[in-house]
Parts: sequence; structure tokens; C-alpha cells
Amino acid sequence: MAEKKQKPLLSIGMIFKNEIRCLERCLKSLQPLREAVPCELVMADTGSEDGSREVAAQYADILFDFPWINDFSAARNAVMDKCCGKWYLTIDADEWLEDIDELVNFLRQSNSQIAIGSRRHYELACLISRNYSFYSAALRDDYMDVFVPRMILMSTGLRYSGAIHETWRLPQGSSGIKLSKTILHHDGYAGIILNDKSGQAKRERNMVLLREELAKQPDNLRTLSECLDASVGDERWNYACQLVELVKEKKPGWNVEGAASLGSAVVAALNHNQIDKAAEWIDLAEDMFPRAFIVRLDLEIHAIQISWNRKNFADVVRRGERFLQAYADYHAGRGDKAKNYMLVMSAPRWKPYAQIYLSCAYSNLGEYDMSWKLLQKLEFYHLDKEEIRFLLANLKDLHSFTNYDVVPFVQKLWDTINQPDYARSEECIKGFMEEGARAFLPSNLTKEQEIAAARPAWTLFLPLGEENKLGLAAKLMAEDDLAEMERLLGLVENWDDIINMAPLGRALLAGAKFPARPMSMAELDNVAGRLAAAFPQMAKDLAEKTAAGDFAASWPSLMWARGLALAAVAACPWQDEEDLALAQAFADVEQVFLPKYYAMELLCAENIGLLPPMHAFGWYCARAFAALRDGDTPEYVRLLRKGLELSPNMKSIVSFLAEHTPQLQEKPEPSAELLALAEQVRGILAAYPADDPAVAAIKAGPVYQQIAYLLEEPQN
Repeated sequence: MAEKKQKPLLSIGMIFKNEIRCLERCLKSLQPLREAVPCELVMADTGSEDGSREVAAQYADILFDFPWINDFSAARNAVMDKCCGKWYLTIDADEWLEDIDELVNFLRQSNSQIAIGSRRHYELACLISRNYSFYSAALRDDYMDVFVPRMILMSTGLRYSGAIHETWRLPQGSSGIKLSKTILHHDGYAGIILNDKSGQAKRERNMVLLREELAKQPDNLRTLSECLDASVGDERWNYACQLVELVKEKKPGWNVEGAASLGSAVVAALNHNQIDKAAEWIDLAEDMFPRAFIVRLDLEIHAIQISWNRKNFADVVRRGERFLQAYADYHAGRGDKAKNYMLVMSAPRWKPYAQIYLSCAYSNLGEYDMSWKLLQKLEFYHLDKEEIRFLLANLKDLHSFTNYDVVPFVQKLWDTINQPDYARSEECIKGFMEEGARAFLPSNLTKEQEIAAARPAWTLFLPLGEENKLGLAAKLMAEDDLAEMERLLGLVENWDDIINMAPLGRALLAGAKFPARPMSMAELDNVAGRLAAAFPQMAKDLAEKTAAGDFAASWPSLMWARGLALAAVAACPWQDEEDLALAQAFADVEQVFLPKYYAMELLCAENIGLLPPMHAFGWYCARAFAALRDGDTPEYVRLLRKGLELSPNMKSIVSFLAEHTPQLQEKPEPSAELLALAEQVRGILAAYPADDPAVAAIKAGPVYQQIAYLLEEPQN
């Protein structure tokens, strides 16, 4: 006689379509549960074309096709109709179970209680749905938790209702239990974010069904909330405004759905850049639902962000402290027990987020003691790039304006984010380097000097060593030995980073040789350009210092002198009399560089225009200063003008030299011959109208140029 098959204690039901990405992961995760209690797995395929059905066939006890009719309840009820277990558990393909102990114990105990007629009788069980926003194996700290009804006693006879976001409608007085340790991990929302086309298709499909339901029940808060969540753009904003009004009017269900509805509306307002309206709705939620965790956690974080952007640091402190208390209450099981909404900011990563904002706010209020005490409790593991930047900025302030030993904290932070298994390691390192680089910016270095900071912020990075570019730059800033400076300069691999400009300038002003390793002309020009852009006065001083030294001793030093001179000239505002020395230094470098670099046949008036404009101007500039040294000021002026013709961008330096060259400011007594010549030319010019072409031709001639200062000066 064949052994009678045991009736399943649990029926597991699933509907699926084209879920090849995740279906087998889900089904494998159910195996321990199926082995622990008598189970059956019933699956309905609503039209798969990607191989999902073949995967399902390897696991399902019952597998059938159900033609899709735009009704989730119909599909799920079709699955329930084929089940014969005492309990029914529904699960989706993009979910998976890990810890089944609590669920197994409940099923076994409830089965025993039913058998003996125990009074402790439950008809429904809620499990935690843990929804990952940007899921990956390394980002398991970024999720939203919500209790969802997922298991029902089949003897209730209940079936699903609702074409979308279907649910069981329990009669009043029904009893349920929350299994707080049984988690259904869900990465379907991450799939929407990571795949725009599938996400859009899913939203459009859902919106068709939701609009139909909303037309039937326009005041239904739950349906309107679902419309808001599934819509985009102006439509979403309109739903948000409608939803808030329904909550204000206390429409049916407001006390159950209201807090979550206002939470969704606030997010929509922020996404729509309606910041004032978001703040108003947060205040409304605090008044109407002060105990709800979605208000105390999620909306509190949004309020912290708003207050921070408004530089209301006192409010950031108030709200940050409230959030940390609510976070502690939630994870200790204290406070609001409803939890019938999806919480985002209950996830572990939001506690350090709030701590960082709170600590920064304390520092901005000058309460450094509170800021430092709070950071002692900070957990690094859940930080992202922007939080790293905020944290490091605050640590720099604490280092500069207090006596706290912040250096070990920064070292620990750096070591932590460099661990191979650190979540978001690459982006966190990038944030650390970007914020650290700000310590070497000219504006920040100047500010520290002006306010007499206790310690320059860059000294915070000294212990990071030579393998870290922040540590290497800090060592260069602190070093006084020339030989050691040159060794450190040789370790710099990438001169494209602004971090290195201040240390480089300091080392060069101290007398260190550069370049310390072989570099191309393009690399040297890049370094010089960056240095001049960041520190124009430093570049000017270095160009003058270099030109006064033995810059032609080697090709590398000559190339550097040339690049530095060109960059300094381009960056100089040409306003102060001291800038005359830079022009002379530029001419000196060009006079040496050009005949070494170019064929002599090019270095003549006929061919000089073939050179790059800056070098063409440099050739004329060098000849002009030579003429000036010989006392020939007219030739000096003529040569500068010729150089300007080939390089119009040099107008500022030519105008500056015309106004600040001492020899040009002197007006020697003209000879009788010059005075007579001036009178003769003046008479010729008087014979023609001012706009006659002959006047222009005369003024362009060499004779006029020689006596122009006599003809053009104001007549008494």
C-alpha cells in the first residue's frame, strides 16, 4: 500500500514573468524552509520569454500558466486556489529569505496550537520586507524596512483584492502577529533604478491600473499614495498636493495612512524643488503624527538637510539630537509600534549620516567640544563620498581651531576606507582626496594666515606618508632640507593635481631644483600653467628668480624656465611697477631659449611669424630690451609694437611697458633739428583733412615715429 503523502503545513505561492535575473536565487533561498516544514511550492507563469519557466520547473511542485489580464489579485488568487497547505506564504521572484528560524518556530507552534484548540490563535503574519535602494553585495546597509502581511491561514477563506498592490482585506477583529526577525530581502527597486527602460515600463504599467482605481475612489489615501510613488514630473507633484489636502481633511484612513502619505509628499516636494513646501509639510506631519517613526526618522533627516542648506545650524543640532534618540528607540523596540509604512532612514547608514551633520553643526556654532565628543562615537563603515567630505572638512576645522589630537582619527578613517571589503571604498577615497586637497588651495592657505589658525589644516595629513599624495604634499610643505625636498619632488607621479602646487612653489622658492625627474615640455608647461593659475604672485617671483639663476645649465632646467616664464606672463595682471622685472625676466629667458631651440634661419624678421605667437613676441621683446639697454627708446617701442602685431594677446604687457618703462617717461629736450622737423611735418599734416589717407600714411612712416611724441603732446 502506497504511503499517504503528508498534507503540507505551508503552501508557498509565487507569480512571475521574465525574472531570469533573480528567480533561481529566490527559489534556492526557500530550500531550507521547504526542508524544515512540510511545504509545497505553487508557481504561476504570466508570460515569460526569457527562460524563467525552465528554471521554475526545477523547483515547483505545481507550475502552471496564467494569461496576464492586468490584475495582480486575479493571478495571486489563481495560485491560492491550487494550494492545500494550512498556511499560505506569498513571495516574489526578486525577494529571498535568509534566516528562517523564527518563521519555522511559528509554523510548528501554530500547528500544535491549532491541533489542541489553543486560544492563542493567529490568522495572519507580517514579515519585514527589506527593500534595497541601490543593491549590491557591498551595500547591504542601504535599505528601507516595512512590515508587510505575507502569510495567512488558509481556513480564513480570504482572497486578494486590488488590481495593483493587491492585499488581503481582513475583517475587523482578526488577529495577526509580526515576525520581526523574518526578513524578505528585496532588490526590485534597485532593478528599477539600474535599468531605466524596465523601470519606466513598470511605472507605466502600474499607472494604468492605479488611475483606474483612483477614478473609482478619488479620496482613497492608499491608492493616491501609490499613484504618487509610481508617477513622475508634474503629475507626481499634483498627486502630492492632493494627498496632503486629504490628510488635512482627515479623510477615511488618515490615522493609518496619513504619516506615510505626508512622508511621500515631502519627498515629492524635494524632488520638485519645492523646498519651502517640503518644510511646511514636515511641520504638518510633526503636528499630526508626532510619534510616528516615519516622522521621527525619515522626515527628520529631510528637515536636517533643509536646515543645513539654510545655514540654520541651531535647528540642525535640535533635529540631529532628536533623530539619534528616535533611531535608538526604533532599534530598541520602543515607541510607535505600528510600523505600517516603509522606513528609509531606519537603516544603519543613516545614524552616522546624522552624527556627521550634527557634529558639523556644532562646529559651525563654535561648540567644538560637543562636535568632538560626538565624533568619538562615529562608525565609519556606512559612510559614502559626500559624508566623507563633510566629515573631513569638520576634522580640518577641529585640527586648526582646537587642541584636540585629530590626527589619529584621520589616520583611522583613511585606513578604514582603504580596506578591500569597505563598502563604497573607491568613491569614499575620492571624496577624501577631494576634500583633503582643499587644505592646499591658495584661498584656504591665505585664510589660515589671516586668522592665525592654531595649526594649518594641511598638517593633518603629515602621518599619511609618501604613498598618499596628501601626505606627500604635506611633507613637502613641512620640509626645510633642500636635498629632501628634491627627493620628495621626484616622488610626485601626477602633476595634474592642485594638491602639489603649493608644496612645489614653496620648494622652488627655497631653492630646490626642478624638474627632479625626466619630464616632457608638455608636462612642464602643464605644471607651470597650474602653478601660475593657482599662485600668480608665486609664479611671478619664481620666474624672476629662475631667470636670474643658471637656468641654461641643462635642457630640463631651460625648458622649465621657459614654461614658467610663459605661464607667469600669461597670468600676470600687469598693474604694479614691480611687474617690470617679470617682463625683463621673460625677455632674458627667451633670448637664451630661442637660439637653442629653433634654427637660426627662423630667428629673423622675415620668418619669425612662423613661430608660436608667444615665442614670436618673446623674440621681439628680447630685442626690444636690448635696444633699451643701448638707449634707443624709439627702437624699443617699435619692436614691442611689431611683437604685438604677431601676438595680439600681449596687448596688456605692451600697454604696461609703454606706461611703466622709466626711459619712456623721461622727456629729454629735443634738438633744434627735431623741432624743425616736427614743425615741417605738422605743416604738411595741416594741409590735409584728418581723415585723408595721406595723413595715415605719413603717421605710419619712420620719420613721424621719431617725432610723434612732439606732435601728439598737448599744445599749450
